[in-house]
Amino acid sequence: MVSKTFGFQRPDNYPEVCNFLLLDTTNDTFNLPLGTNMLTFTFAYLAYGMQVNDVVKQNAFTYLFFLILLGLDTLWNYSYSCYSAGQLVFSAILGMFGGFIWGGILNSSKAKHLLYFSALSGKDVCSRPSKQTFKCEVYKNGKKIATKMSK
Repeated sequence: MVSKTFGFQRPDNYPEVCNFLLLDTTNDTFNLPLGTNMLTFTFAYLAYGMQVNDVVKQNAFTYLFFLILLGLDTLWNYSYSCYSAGQLVFSAILGMFGGFIWGGILNSSKAKHLLYFSALSGKDVCSRPSKQTFKCEVYKNGKKIATKMSK
């Protein structure tokens, strides 16, 4: 429906390799790349949660991973003439918008725990204890029989 509103059409020479992730292969109901839309939605949703919780640096790999994935997806779709550049950009903008909106809804609701973020708190980090001295006393029948000090 959105794709028809904006006049996006599938090319006449639409390759069969482009049909593997279509919801409807029989007609032109949805002429936008669903894969690009899902990837950008997921990226925006995750990025929103990371931004809100200020854990972007700790999750730099997530950003890099999605940017590479989106780049490869765009390259695939464009090189096989599955979609035009306009369709790819529009689908990406639509997915980003949806992901940010959904992240905002979750953040403003009581379901903040559903926002993904991966960060270390002080409780998650282990540290070596300082040097300690222990004193052990051994008793037998109520009388101390030995004392041992250890470091």
